[in-house]
Amino acid sequence: MMSEDLFLFLGQSNMVGQSERLAENEPVPGALEYRFLTDELIPLRDPAGEDVGHGMRAIYPFAEKPSFRQWVEDTVLQGAVEGHTSLIPSFARGYIEATGREIVAVPAAKGSTTAADWQPGTEGFAAVIKKASAAKKKAGRVDHVYAVWLQGESDMLNRTEPEVYTGQVIRVKNALKAELGLSRFGVIRVGRFSSLAPWNDMPTEERLRADLAIITAQDALCERDEDFLMLTRAADALAVGDPRYVNPNATGHFSALGLQVLGMEAGLRFGAAVRRH
Repeated sequence: MMSEDLFLFLGQSNMVGQSERLAENEPVPGALEYRFLTDELIPLRDPAGEDVGHGMRAIYPFAEKPSFRQWVEDTVLQGAVEGHTSLIPSFARGYIEATGREIVAVPAAKGSTTAADWQPGTEGFAAVIKKASAAKKKAGRVDHVYAVWLQGESDMLNRTEPEVYTGQVIRVKNALKAELGLSRFGVIRVGRFSSLAPWNDMPTEERLRADLAIITAQDALCERDEDFLMLTRAADALAVGDPRYVNPNATGHFSALGLQVLGMEAGLRFGAAVRRH
């Protein structure tokens, strides 16, 4: 299959896919996933992504990790946690439904990261560029390179100022344009996180203020820069609404169903925007 559109999936654990189960793993017709460690294109299905260690090397299988924290420390890019559902296949289904175009998915996210961890010059950004460049070469023909961003939970915990956050995300986008010819940067607006975390000892009002700072910063990004595209604002409602959409084992993370809802809505929205152009 010759690819038309290549998608980078960027961000932290909700983008990686930290859900409670593997809901299904049927291949998505018209979609491939690029795996850097084996340099291959495979049918896109859950669980998506791969664990890439420092130096862009393979590490131990997830099931053999010494601890969750050690696994986070040892990886630069991650695959779906415990081999469970991510939003990437659902996104691809929505996008293909909306456009009829074929895609190559390039998962390039890592849990517990801030926007600062993906700045040009960091190991994280270098890993994204290395994997994306290899994917473009393997695919042969790529008509467009797009990014999808689901990140901000760690910046909520860190109380990152909104002006700092927007500047950091704009730098990531601009660097991807320069390095890869990125055409559009889609944003899945993050849901509340620090105000839900039971381990967070900040005062309640301060927690909510930190959450809303990042949420409103992402709205501002999409209003002030036409390279950004708001894909969905559903994450916040899902995070605090129906418990079916929340991972019961990980506060602030979405269930398999929640990720499928987010992915499909975001894919349809991105596809609609591409179709208009």
